[in-house]
Amino acid sequence: MTDYKIPSLTVDAIMEENGKILMIRRKSKTYNDFLALPGGYVDYGESVENAVKREVLEELGLTATPLDILGVYSQPKRDPRGHVISIVFVCSFSGDINAGDDAKSFEWLSMQDLDKEKLAFDHSQILKHYMNWKIEKGTYWSSK
Repeated sequence: MTDYKIPSLTVDAIMEENGKILMIRRKSKTYNDFLALPGGYVDYGESVENAVKREVLEELGLTATPLDILGVYSQPKRDPRGHVISIVFVCSFSGDINAGDDAKSFEWLSMQDLDKEKLAFDHSQILKHYMNWKIEKGTYWSSK
């Protein structure tokens, strides 16, 4: 029997308010203290829509509602832990923000401050795609 390597699947959420994006400050071995979009691994048997809702609730205490898919990011080296594919959702949200789980804290990041911060993974590219998406719509993926 052939042994197959299978990539991991994650989700990320983009939540914007007053022109700023809600980011978490990571507390983990990977990209510790870097800013990142809230998100995480999809559990076995879980839909990606439910995974993004769960991750936002765990990391920020918010109820997220997926509105659209920004894109799929699958470059094999986008995550130092291995080949990890992320589906990025644009979400609305409600509730009071409270950092928890993998989030040390949270911050609102203006698009102008993107280049001034250390962002985890390929989240800088994802947010640049989001800026274009707001004007042009469409769907993005790693090589687009």
